[in-house]
Amino acid sequence: MNPSQVQPPAARRASSVAPTPEMEPASPLTPSRRALLLIAVVVVLAVLGGGVYWWYTQRSDAASGATSSNVSGGNTSSAVATTDTPVTTVSDPAVEAPTLIENDGDADNDGLSDEEETKQGTDPNNQDTDGDKLNDWEEVTVYQTDPQKKDTDGDGFSDGEEVLSQHNPNGSGDLRDFAAALEQFDSQNSQ
Repeated sequence: MNPSQVQPPAARRASSVAPTPEMEPASPLTPSRRALLLIAVVVVLAVLGGGVYWWYTQRSDAASGATSSNVSGGNTSSAVATTDTPVTTVSDPAVEAPTLIENDGDADNDGLSDEEETKQGTDPNNQDTDGDKLNDWEEVTVYQTDPQKKDTDGDGFSDGEEVLSQHNPNGSGDLRDFAAALEQFDSQNSQ
């Protein structure tokens, strides 16, 4: 008699198939593996989202081409026209045409007229003559600092850095003390 005929059917099936690592049940995700998987998914989504954002901005920058180079940055005095040439508008509603601003005697639009800028010795075509992140009007009118010196009080910090950190750009103390002293000075001089 054949040995396979003697064994019961269940025994025949069990002995003919040996367990392999592929057949073992998958182990459940541990909390650390779950966290790693979540981090990997977030990173992949962030990379994909960044790629889509980059592609979209490159595409929209290419579409707006000439208008973006004329509108942004630097000296805007060349964008101000004194001729009677009409402004043409762009037919694409997604792209806004730049609006020309009339020169009201303040070429750099910092709040000081060109005449005041000449008196102060500042550049009428540059909002921030000394490059300290405060425009010339703020320096002359609000903080009463020197619009030609990046660091009016000479303490090593630019006037803009001091204002940003609430320090007096004219000397020691913080900006609140400066504001109180300025109010007192104004009230004494207005009488």
